[in-house]
Amino acid sequence: MRIRLLLLSLLLAGCAGTGIDHAPRYLHQVPAGTLLSLERPVQFLPGVLRVYFQDGQIHRGFGFFGSDGINRYRAYCALELQQKPTAALELSPREFRLAHVTRDVTYVMNDTSEFRTQWRLAGTDEPQAYAFVCYKSANAAHEPPLSLEEIDQVVGDFFRLKEADVH
Repeated sequence: MRIRLLLLSLLLAGCAGTGIDHAPRYLHQVPAGTLLSLERPVQFLPGVLRVYFQDGQIHRGFGFFGSDGINRYRAYCALELQQKPTAALELSPREFRLAHVTRDVTYVMNDTSEFRTQWRLAGTDEPQAYAFVCYKSANAAHEPPLSLEEIDQVVGDFFRLKEADVH
């Protein structure tokens, strides 16, 4: 009996001590004040507010097979400026503070919904980026939004999350 209790105790302690959490994490669960770090320069075309990311690549808009556009039926994210640039613009690497998050679901068609998570960005560098938005299409309204792991695949090495300095 004591051996069984000892084995059970060791088994439970081993499970509790791994510290591995396999549950997905989502944008809306990230604490306000977290930093979104732009790791590589991003080019905006004249008159264009958004640059899209999918499969770790930059895309200029929506397109069809073989074009430079994103496939809206697969996960994608967008970086949005405060104002449309009048000339081509390069956003250099910098950090944005995550100020506010909103989530919504929009019915598209044929039982497909689009899940959108938007982070409002705060920062002092000009030009000012306004929002970082991620989208996911799914067939049911009970589907979860994009997880942080999925977003990593979407944006590749362009972005990463960092804890804010607490000095």
